[in-house]
Amino acid sequence: MLHQKQLHSVRKNFVDRVSKSVVDDLLDGLLQQKVINNHEMETVKVIPERAEKAREVIDMVQRKGDVSCLIMKTLLVELDPFLCTTLGFR
Repeated sequence: MLHQKQLHSVRKNFVDRVSKSVVDDLLDGLLQQKVINNHEMETVKVIPERAEKAREVIDMVQRKGDVSCLIMKTLLVELDPFLCTTLGFR
């Protein structure tokens, strides 16, 4: 529950600040870690607006539970350490 709550608490900042390239890399990482499947990834990739794409990713991962949220946080720390500092992740 901890990771799920933490993602929920930073949702707006994540959506406002994450770059399109980080979202795309995050999708690839989530697919590789089996958090999402190909269909889910393709559904998100076709969303043209960056913020809407980010919103869909964080909501999708939150629905999958705490382990998925931890995987997303870990990937984000690797992909964008500066954003993670802003969000309060380590």
